[in-house]
Amino acid sequence: MTNNSDTQKIRPAGRHILTIGRDLIKDNQAAIIELVKNAYDADATKVDIFFDISKDKKSITITVKDNGHGMSRDVVINKWLVPSTDDKLHRKTSPKGRILQGRKGVGRYAASILGQDLLLKTIDKNNNQTEIFLEWSSFEKAQFLDDVEILVATLKVDENSSTELIINGDAKKVQEWIYVDEKKEKNTKYSEMIDTLITELQKLISPIKKLENNDVFSIVVHIKGIKDYENTVEEEIRPVPIDDFYDYRLYGHTTENHKLELIYSNQKSLNLPDEIIILDVTNYKDIGDIEFDIRVYDRDSQDIYNLINRGLKKFDGSSYSFNEARNMLNTLNGISVYRNNFRIRPYGEPGYDWLLLDKRRVDNPSLRIGSNQVIGYIYIQSEEKSHLEEKSARDGLKENEYFNSFRNLIIEALKELEVRRFNYRRQVDKEKESKKLSYKIDSLASFDEIKSEIKKQFKTANISSEVQTNLLEVIEKEEHKKTKIVEEINKKIAVYQGQATLGKIINVVLHEGRKPLNFFKNEIKNVVFWIRELQEAYSEDTLNEIINIISKFATNSKALIDLFNRLDPLAAGKRGEKKDFSLKKVLDEAFAVYNEDMIKKHIKYEIHCDDNIKLYGWKSDFYIIFTNLIDNSIYWICEKNPLEKNITVKVYPYQKDYAIDFIDNGTGIDKEFIVSEIIFEPEFSLKANGTGLGLALAGEAATRNNFKLEVNEYENGAFFKLVPKGVYDNE
Repeated sequence: MTNNSDTQKIRPAGRHILTIGRDLIKDNQAAIIELVKNAYDADATKVDIFFDISKDKKSITITVKDNGHGMSRDVVINKWLVPSTDDKLHRKTSPKGRILQGRKGVGRYAASILGQDLLLKTIDKNNNQTEIFLEWSSFEKAQFLDDVEILVATLKVDENSSTELIINGDAKKVQEWIYVDEKKEKNTKYSEMIDTLITELQKLISPIKKLENNDVFSIVVHIKGIKDYENTVEEEIRPVPIDDFYDYRLYGHTTENHKLELIYSNQKSLNLPDEIIILDVTNYKDIGDIEFDIRVYDRDSQDIYNLINRGLKKFDGSSYSFNEARNMLNTLNGISVYRNNFRIRPYGEPGYDWLLLDKRRVDNPSLRIGSNQVIGYIYIQSEEKSHLEEKSARDGLKENEYFNSFRNLIIEALKELEVRRFNYRRQVDKEKESKKLSYKIDSLASFDEIKSEIKKQFKTANISSEVQTNLLEVIEKEEHKKTKIVEEINKKIAVYQGQATLGKIINVVLHEGRKPLNFFKNEIKNVVFWIRELQEAYSEDTLNEIINIISKFATNSKALIDLFNRLDPLAAGKRGEKKDFSLKKVLDEAFAVYNEDMIKKHIKYEIHCDDNIKLYGWKSDFYIIFTNLIDNSIYWICEKNPLEKNITVKVYPYQKDYAIDFIDNGTGIDKEFIVSEIIFEPEFSLKANGTGLGLALAGEAATRNNFKLEVNEYENGAFFKLVPKGVYDNE
């Protein structure tokens, strides 16, 4: 065999330029932004973007011109024309000290998505102007990249340094830029794409964090041919002045000792002090220093009017109308990610819910915030420090373990804002919503206010005392009827709440019941087998096998019977009368539901309660109280994961009755939530996927039995106390 070995070189195909440009870049706006970033890297203080559409709409010229340091002929040939050059990767900063935005050496080829050709004019500091002209079709036709010959011309000029990119597009490109959705036309200033570009440019540079050393970089868009064919309209890009106006704000940064220091602020009420929040981020991946600045807006009509009344203004100092303010919030919403003060697309684009806020909100709309309610700015460090790498297509960060950690950290921070917002909104609505459900329902049967008003009218009206008595009797009879109806409603609600608690613990029930059921399923065939063996030939060994299996049947049957007996109080379809019941027995049965789960998670419990203690009330309600408290304790103890995991219940005499302390050594409860008692509100939950039902159901069950479920401050975990309601009669 002939040895035919030699060396070869990899030759990129001609269309390689289009692959890293037109095919890689997401859209027209992304291409413009890449060119604007290049202007920034060139130390420009201003970049002008010109759109010139012919009157017949058959051609468009897009020009991007900056007043930066320009490029010499050598730089154009050996760097600008070299795809994927590592020049900026090594330099890292511009001559004036700016941190360079471009690093992959492909951004300039984004121009290929904007038109059919490109004319580059660049003037260096020595007044040398270099020009090159690229027709993108020639790269498509060429077999190899080095087959394309590019003319480079250089001449002396009497002009300051600059770089100008002139791009020509055909009628198809025109249509992309002038398209207007007729349904949205009334809200369209120029066109769908131009409006979006302006919004993207407004968000490009952080609107709340100034460039280093008060650096200046302005962007001006010049538009001709979309709505005005004779004149050019100028649009200076300025961030919307919303940074001082918000309903709620959370801002701060990570620290060297693996903490996230945040400040929570509320502008909806005067004189509310800011709150400092410290989160431990030890368990998160090393994603460098992170800065947060998140603003949340309530979107009800009155909330938007309040935002305007607090002083929200346009650039010219005029006030927003309601529709303008709402549209502005619709345009700017989203949480943006910035690196070196420039936004990483698409984070922060309206409708791009990369944190899945809307999905979270569906599960708990009262507590969670939606993507259209938040305007946020997150600042990250370089790829080397944060391990958060941008995709080559400029469509976000690579979604790896570091990105997941980054996303989870933002969600954890948002939770802190959400619970405080929820707390505040509940407090504001106290007159309307703070009454417990049972109180609201009971008020339906109360005619006291009506009787009082009628008696006032009697004093001024000429009505006999006999008629007055008859009228009041009619009202009292109706009041008695309504009281009976309310009693029935309360009984039915109690039944539903018991069933709701049963639904909450169904996983525990299924897990505990599955073992005996699996035993029955597997052993039935063995019983059948041994019975046949016994029928064919009597044997004591065979009989003993059958007896052994049957004894296990008895054990597993008892396990199922005990399980369902424990669940009976929650599954009852009707509400019985109040009775005396053994408190110790209810506590034992409630813990028995979770016994297997607690053993698996190494959680121990102690019950300090005399066997003879009896309470008067509905046994099922106390079952609701204790099962929900136990369920909560198991969750939060496992979250904290202490060396020893304990739940302690103490029952003791208290004001002619009994009080019950329920204590665990889990994560505990913030003082803010203890004082406000918001943890007993429906839908409020600090669990990752919590419904906010457990403590609300427990609180209602306590109230029905003339007890109050309260939570006390406790350094080592959670401390709930069940106290007879008579203690509070004088409040």
